[in-house]
Parts: sequence; structure tokens; C-alpha cells
Amino acid sequence: PQVISELTGNVPETYENDIKYFSSQGFRIISVAAGTDKLEILGVIPLYDPPRKDSRDLITELKQLSVSPVMITGDNSLIAEEVAGEIGLDKKLCNAENIKGNYAGASDCSVFAEVFPEDKYYIVKALQKSGHIVGMTGDGVNDSPALKQAEFGVAVASATDVAKASASVVLTHSGLTDIVDGIKSGRRIYQRMLTYTLNKIIKVIQIVFFLTLSFFVVGFFVTTAFDVILLIFANDFVTMAIATDNVGYSIKPERWNVNSLISSSVILAAFLVVESFIFLYIGLYAGLRISQIHTFIFDMLVFSGQFTVYMVRERKRFFNSMPSKILLLSSIVDIIIISFISYYGILVTAIPLKFILISIGLTFIWMVFMDTIKNVVFRHYKL
Repeated sequence: PQVISELTGNVPETYENDIKYFSSQGFRIISVAAGTDKLEILGVIPLYDPPRKDSRDLITELKQLSVSPVMITGDNSLIAEEVAGEIGLDKKLCNAENIKGNYAGASDCSVFAEVFPEDKYYIVKALQKSGHIVGMTGDGVNDSPALKQAEFGVAVASATDVAKASASVVLTHSGLTDIVDGIKSGRRIYQRMLTYTLNKIIKVIQIVFFLTLSFFVVGFFVTTAFDVILLIFANDFVTMAIATDNVGYSIKPERWNVNSLISSSVILAAFLVVESFIFLYIGLYAGLRISQIHTFIFDMLVFSGQFTVYMVRERKRFFNSMPSKILLLSSIVDIIIISFISYYGILVTAIPLKFILISIGLTFIWMVFMDTIKNVVFRHYKL
């Protein structure tokens, strides 16, 4: 309509009123003009392209996940405003021209109207310059630069080959509701990675500090080099099983905070070092030989490593969610095998059954105690 108005020059008032009326109702307008020497406006053809029925639910779910949806359209402002209201978006309209070369203010926009194809790239870049991680959806060739620029480019099922090649993700079902599943899956993966990272840092600090300090305290190594190798092998199955764990997803986007990870891990590892010295005291007080102390400490490190995984996998209390069957089974098998070889003296020096049971029971009780400490630490460091 704007182009036809410029070509004709003489625009009837009824024409302008029709455009405003139909645009405010969400109709797209095709203007019709004819003439030889001079074009004359004959009328308008309103076309209604309703939003998908699931659009409003999608917008609602994205907002619940603390994602801020933005609509980009080539339609005029009146149409954009009407459609935004229908799908539940805030009617904060912006013009793409205003952010080219000047990225300020992009974060305040919920709708970009009257956008040309090349503007989409600048909109994505403006939002990134404002500090956002940007996901972009599109289906056409002209969407490809924006899809490539975005951290999370999403091509819809009916997209062109160029758009699919430029995107990070290609949806296989019609509509955009799969995006919600993608966000939830990504956040679950983050939680598993966080569990793995915390567990790994905590165990390394515990083992290195305890084995070093205990040598200076008692004058001998409290476990052998072979036991340490066996310990790594024993705990690897559970560590790998973290990838299958049944975890929830966070409501807000997550960012890696290395300082928080290290600080919280050091605090929790300090309590595990204390636990380790309690076991060393028990072994010495009970009169175990040095070779038996090696096995007793080895058992403690294995069982403590098992229970630490269950402590850090849950951001609340450890019993708030059930671990995956694979993770649970790997721990049970691990505990049974280590108890078996410790009792019968396979690869290690045999120790009485009561010391194996003490090792299992005490490490579990200590984990329950540490779970309370963990909650305080995680809240403080916002993990």
C-alpha cells in the first residue's frame, strides 16, 4: 500500500481508512491501481493469514522458561501490533532502521515491523551486542544470514535447503513447538555437565589433599599406587552413567560461572578430606595393619565417590528426584564388586566384613550430612 500511494500521488481518504481498518484487524493488504498516463487507486484486497493455533501456547511456554520472544515481520505496524496481541506478545514495536549501526534499544523491542530481509541479520546482531544469546527461526533463503549469525539458528520443517544448511537445528515437525523441547533438553544436558564437573573437581581435591597430608601425618602412604588406579577404574562407570541421569531443567537460562564452581567444590571437598581423616583414625585405632589400612581407605574413597555423585546431582536434597536406572545400577554393581574383592582379598589385602560395612554406612551418613552443607553452598554461589 505504501508504494502504491507514492506512485499515485492522489490518495482517496477512504483508501487510507480501509488500510488502517483492515490492518488493525490483522489483514495483509494488496492495493490495486490501474492507468496509462497516471495510476488511479481502484481498491484494496485484504488477505487474512491467521497465526497458528499453537502460537500463543508456544509464546507462553517460552516466557515461562525465561526466554523473551521477539516477532520480526515485513507487515506494517498496525498488522504487527494486532498479531502480537493475538499470540500474547507485548506490543513494543520498533523499526529495524533505528538499530542499524546503533545497537542500543534492541532489548526493549518485542516486535519489529516493516522489516526488509536484510534487516533480520542486523536485528540478531543488535540483540547479541545487547548481551543476549539469540535464537532465530526462519525458512527462506533471505533468513540464512540471520540464522548463521544467531547462536541458535532454527530452520523449520518446510525451510529451503540454504536455510537448513545455515541453521544449528532443523525441526522435523510443523510449527515451532519443538523449540521448547530443544531448550529443555539443552538445560538438562547442562545440569548433567554441571554434576560431572562438580564431582570431578571435588574428588580430585579430596584425593590429592588427603593422600598428601596423610603422608605427613602418619609417615606412610595410606593407599598404594595400584589402589589409586583401581579407584579411577571403579568410579569411571558411575561417572559415565551421569550422561544418562534423570535430571530436571532450570526455569532460567544458565551460564557457566567458573569461580562459583571452584569455590563450591573446594568447600565440599574440604569436608570430604575431614571424612577421609576420620576413616584413617578408625583404621589406626582399630589396629589394622598398613596393608589393611590401604584397603580400608581404598574402600572409603570408592564409596565416598559413589555417594558424592548422588549428593551433587540434585540441586536441592539428594532424595528430591530418582536417578536414572543405569546410574543406580552402576553404583550398586560397583559397591558389590568392591566389597567382594575387599573381603576376599582379590587385588587388595583382605579386611573383615565389618570394616567394609562401616565404610559403606559411614560414607552414606556423611553424604547425608554434607547434603545439608551443599544446599547452603549452592544457594550462596547460585548453582
